[in-house]
Amino acid sequence: MLLICRLGHIRMTEGLTFNRKFKSGLLPREIMKFMGVASLDGWNKAYSVALETVNPQVYSAWIRLGEIQVARPSSDFFISRDVIANNLKFLRRNALPLKENLRQIVVDTLRKCDIAVLQVPSFIMAPAPKAACFWRGLRPVVQLPTGSASDGEFMESVYHVMGHILQSHSKRPCLLAPKTVAGVIATSKNGCVEANRVAEGLLMTEAEECELICCGRFAEKACIEFFSRRFQIRPGIIVSRLQQLKKIRRDSPLNALKMAV
Repeated sequence: MLLICRLGHIRMTEGLTFNRKFKSGLLPREIMKFMGVASLDGWNKAYSVALETVNPQVYSAWIRLGEIQVARPSSDFFISRDVIANNLKFLRRNALPLKENLRQIVVDTLRKCDIAVLQVPSFIMAPAPKAACFWRGLRPVVQLPTGSASDGEFMESVYHVMGHILQSHSKRPCLLAPKTVAGVIATSKNGCVEANRVAEGLLMTEAEECELICCGRFAEKACIEFFSRRFQIRPGIIVSRLQQLKKIRRDSPLNALKMAV
């Protein structure tokens, strides 16, 4: 939290050192005020998704920096899940020719669906999350870290958190963790499985995945390019999916088919 203080998000009383302010109880109260909670139990409940990560305080603070940028809707707010799903399907089919502006197209598409999209710098001392989503009142929010990512990993992470939003009823936050954190952190194991199912149906279906694997030549560049044209999907997404399934190595030469976004 010292970094949050240095960034000016937590007020520092003049004349008090960090340690003296902490011991006096003033700093913990300021931290809870910044986090929007009234107690440690409140923090555990509001940011339970971050508890299993390597740096739970850092992850929860990163999410909070996004939360405070999004106002709660002043009146009834309704999102159409069908409209969002149709836009995601359209984006998947039309993302193949996009080059440098893929990230901005994805952001604009989500915002047109009345989803707040934030791009918040990650903290240097912690691995950057791939994506997070949460709710402000009735408004869904997708939070992305700034900086470059490969097109496949970027699209996979965005569609995964959108899967959480589309199937969410409890409106609890979820976080997609980086490679350095074992597994995927979500509000529940079943919720994460369901989000994956929704994301796969929108980004790369189970039938397409089976057809690709049954080909048996997915380690060849020509095969990836063929299925990219056949499925109307970016080669980088196919490579990322195969790496997720451990069909090809993380350091595969096919990484050259990925593009930075």
